Amino acid sequence: MFQTILRYILATAVALATFIAFKRRIVGFLISKKVTAINYAGVEIVNGAGLLLAFSSLTSSLVLLLLESDTSCQTYLYMVLTLSFAGLLDDIMGDPQVKGLSGHVRSLLKGGFSTGILKAVTGLALGIVLALDVYSDAVTFLVDIFLFVLCVNMINLLDLRPGRAIKGWVLISLIFLCLGRFDQTWILLPLTACICLYAKDEMLEVYMLGDTGSCLLGGTAGFYAVMVLPITAKVAFVFLLSVLHLLAEYVSLSVCIEKVSILRKLDRLGRKE
Repeated sequence: MFQTILRYILATAVALATFIAFKRRIVGFLISKKVTAINYAGVEIVNGAGLLLAFSSLTSSLVLLLLESDTSCQTYLYMVLTLSFAGLLDDIMGDPQVKGLSGHVRSLLKGGFSTGILKAVTGLALGIVLALDVYSDAVTFLVDIFLFVLCVNMINLLDLRPGRAIKGWVLISLIFLCLGRFDQTWILLPLTACICLYAKDEMLEVYMLGDTGSCLLGGTAGFYAVMVLPITAKVAFVFLLSVLHLLAEYVSLSVCIEKVSILRKLDRLGRKE
C-alpha cells in the first residue's frame, strides 16, 4: 500500500515538475508556430495549450510504466500519445467551418477529409484497444467502446468557453471517482495536479486547451470509466452522454447553459468578464 502511494506521489511530482519547467517553452513554441485561434469573444489567443498537459501526462505515465510495468499503464501511454497528436493536428490543420459529427460526416460523404474524422477514428481505435484490455463479455465490450468515445467527444463539445471543458472534466471525474470508490487514482491524479496550475491562464484567456487538451481530458476520463466503473454505471453514462451528443447536434450547448441559472453561474465562475 505504501509503495503504491509513493508511486502515485512520484508520478504526480514528475508531472508538476514537467509542467513548471516547460510551460513557458511550450507556450512560446505554439506562439512561434502561430498556433492560434479566435475565441468566443473574437480575440486571437494561443490554441493547443493542452500540449502542456499532454507532455506532463506523458512524463508521469512513463514513470508509472517504469515502476509498475502494467499493461494498463502501457495503454494509457499510447492513449496520451495518439489522442494528443490527433488533437494537435486538428488545432493546426482543422477547418473551423466544419463543426459537429454531422459536419465531418458530410465532408467525408462529399469526397473530402477532415481532421475531425481522424480524431473520431483514433478515438474509436483506442476505445477498441482499451475494451479488449478489460474484456469480459461482448455486451460490456461494446459498452466500453461507446463510453470511451463519448467521453472523449463530450469534453471536446464543452471546450467553447474559457474553463468550461476543465470544469466539466473535474465534475465528471469526481463522479467517476466516487462510483469507482477511488480505485486506480493514478489515472487521474497527475493530470488533476497539472490542471490546478494550468487553469488560471485559461480563465484569463491567455491560451485555450484546443483539441489537444480536450481530447486528452476526455480520453483520461473515459479511460478511468472503462477501467473502473461497474457495468450499470457504464450503461447509464453511455445513455446520458448519447442524449447530450444528440442534443448538441440540434441546439447550442452554450445557449442551454445560459438559460439555466446555476449552470450559467458555474460557467462564468473565475472567467474574465
